[in-house]
Amino acid sequence: MRLSPLAFLIAVQLPLVVHGQQLTDGLVFLYNFTATVADSSGNQLDGAGNVVSLVPDRFGHADAAYFFDGMDDYIEIPASPLVQITYPVSFSLFVKAESFLQTDGRFLNTEFTPMDYTGFHLGLGASLDGRIALGYGGGNGQTNVTNRRGKVSEASITLNEWHHVAGVIRAPTDMDIYIDCVDAGGTYSGSGPIQVANSGMPGRCGSAPPN
Repeated sequence: MRLSPLAFLIAVQLPLVVHGQQLTDGLVFLYNFTATVADSSGNQLDGAGNVVSLVPDRFGHADAAYFFDGMDDYIEIPASPLVQITYPVSFSLFVKAESFLQTDGRFLNTEFTPMDYTGFHLGLGASLDGRIALGYGGGNGQTNVTNRRGKVSEASITLNEWHHVAGVIRAPTDMDIYIDCVDAGGTYSGSGPIQVANSGMPGRCGSAPPN
């Protein structure tokens, strides 16, 4: 799995009024991936790479995207009160999947707690067909549907092609997933707590711990 730099990855907490919104409004972190995992948002949430490799981006620019093997390659997102947010929230990134069979196909987890679901996530769904999963954890100490809320897209990304993927969470049953700027539809799942739980743990881009 490749996440592109210019293929920026952002987490934005949306204000209630979005008309005329600037890119920096409510911006939490922004990784441009231009041969670095520095945060360009101004919040100094610089990432830390673990086994990641630089690869060409969607334009063919060298060293302008990162490759993740779906297992132990990841960029750690620092633990910070800035990341411990609730909805409304949105995420945006470019991704190129080389397989739907990764041990863990998470593009982004704002935080992780082994054997529990906390924070927000965006990544491949469990169906192994390129559908996108978006959601959050409730932090009740379980790894099943009673500890999460989410949505899985109807549309899918395709293998070996760059796609823009975005997710918006406004409420437990008010979520949108976009693939290449088109509403990807989807089905809601999970019966977890109404509010997202924040454990205060670091997040990850490109992987998440097995649950």
